[in-house]
Amino acid sequence: MRLAIFCNDYWPTIGGVQTAVRGLAAGLGARGHRVLILTRQPGRAPVEEMVDDALVHRFEWNLAPVASFLPRALKARRSVREVVRAWGADAMYAHFVSVHALFAWDCARLAHVPLVLSFRGNDVMRIAPRSMVTRRTYAALTAAADANLFCSPWLMRQATGASWFRGR
Repeated sequence: MRLAIFCNDYWPTIGGVQTAVRGLAAGLGARGHRVLILTRQPGRAPVEEMVDDALVHRFEWNLAPVASFLPRALKARRSVREVVRAWGADAMYAHFVSVHALFAWDCARLAHVPLVLSFRGNDVMRIAPRSMVTRRTYAALTAAADANLFCSPWLMRQATGASWFRGR
């Protein structure tokens, strides 16, 4: 299986999401799966590189600065679509649901493949309920996902009880 993993940050930055996704990519690779990691472009990190056995592509899709987000997001959308289409993913997986999950959703619809969202904590507790816009966005994302995963039963109860959650 060829899995496209979307995450808000990745190597060379080190943190929880980065470590979890790197471990997930290694585990999938050890089981014979191919992994493409799509993430944001931090500082001087290369746009494309191999990290371990996973191909990593970086894009300028972060929210800040807000004033230039829309043109950067539209440019990133074209680039993300091109990379995913050329690579041929069988499924899209968003680890920690944030802006990058919108790109995963777009690619899943375009390629007619499953979309899996993996909630980790702050995405459920702080980002999703932040405003009417985020609540509507998360409602649409969770309804569109083929599966919504949670890192704990407690977090699943928090999300599935929230007004914005529409998924399964």
